[in-house]
Parts: sequence; C-alpha cells; structure tokens
Amino acid sequence: MYQEELKLRKEQEEEVQKANEELDNMKSQINKVNEELLLALDQKLSLENLIASTELIIKELELKHISADELSQKYKNELDDLQMQRDNALGEAEELRRKQGEASSTHGLQLLSVFSFSEINEATRNFNPSLQIGQGGYGSIFRGTLRHTEVAIKMLSPNSTQGPEEFEHEV
Repeated sequence: MYQEELKLRKEQEEEVQKANEELDNMKSQINKVNEELLLALDQKLSLENLIASTELIIKELELKHISADELSQKYKNELDDLQMQRDNALGEAEELRRKQGEASSTHGLQLLSVFSFSEINEATRNFNPSLQIGQGGYGSIFRGTLRHTEVAIKMLSPNSTQGPEEFEHEV
C-alpha cells in the first residue's frame, strides 16, 4: 500500500510538474503576445501620427495649389490686358504713321520706321534658317512679322561692298 501510495504520489508530482511546465510555457507565450501587442500598439500610434501629419501636409499643399492657380490666373489676366493694351497702342501708332505718311507724301517726304535689334531678332526667330527667303550679293533676306506687319528683313553680310547709297536705294 505504501508502494502504491508512493507510486501514486510520484505520478501526481509528475503531472503537477508537467502542468507547471505547461503553465510556464503559457506564461511565456502570454508575455510574448503582450510584448508583440505593445509593439503593435506603438506602431499603430506612430502610423496614426504619421497619417495625421500627412493629412496636414496635404491640406497645406492643396491650399498652396489653389493659391498658385489663383495667382497664375491673375498673371494670365494681367498678361492678356497688357497684350491688349500693346495691340491697341501698336494700332494707334500704325494709324499715326499712316496719317504721317499721307501727310509727308504730300510734302515729298518719306518716313522710315525704326526697329530695335531685339524686335528684328524676335521677328526672325533669331534669324532662323527656315525663315530665310533669299540670298543676295549683299546678304540674306528673312521673312518676319514686325508690329503686326509681314516684312522682309535683310541682314547685310560683313563681306558686303554695299555702301550707304546702295543701302538707301534698297530701303
């Protein structure tokens, strides 16, 4: 009986030891799960903060975009107004030239228009070869538009022997 009692006690101790080991394993797993949960919660909080700051940045960028669009539209309107004013002024200047030309032709005078080099350069697109319409002994001839008028622009060659009289004659 004593032997049986001892055997039974030994079996119970082994079962208790196994149960304790299982309990320790479960505690260890619970601790790991808790650590992972805490890590996941920290990551969630970090991501939520990142999302919130990203949303703020997006709102700021949207406001800047709207502001840039408004500014762009304002400048476009100003450009349109300035171009209209320029066109009106050019039209008035052409009308005055025409009137002066009529008045001077009755007096035998001929008026010449004066253009800046930048206007001529712009009209010929920097003397683009595709706009060249001729080549003569005195230089190249280019097509262009100056002050809303189609013109031929002659660029004299540096090797030209043309003198002032020939130049005036061609003009």
